[in-house]
Amino acid sequence: MVILSERLEAYLLKNDIRSPIEPITPDASTRGYFRFATEDGSKVACVYPDDIKHAAHSYIDVTNVFLANGLPVARVYDFDEVLGVVVLEDLGDRILRSDLAGKNDTDRDRLIRDSISFI
Repeated sequence: MVILSERLEAYLLKNDIRSPIEPITPDASTRGYFRFATEDGSKVACVYPDDIKHAAHSYIDVTNVFLANGLPVARVYDFDEVLGVVVLEDLGDRILRSDLAGKNDTDRDRLIRDSISFI
């Protein structure tokens, strides 16, 4: 099994970035998300278990479509097709799942509808 943090460490070394990496809550996929620091501030790395030669371009195309339409989406700063690393704007730790917890049905439905309307 590929250790995702090792792929990110290789990316950081290759790009002469010296920073500790912080795992971010994983999602339900094979990707891993990590936060690391640069001179410009913190960034988030989405790390795939394999190369992303074809997937990277789709990822960037979708991001650009969202940006062109004024939708909130993390900017893509860099990607390494071979190491499977996409470097993204760090938008913080707030996620919809956390905001939904403890809300009444009306507020929960509104948040979900608002989120879907962005898409």
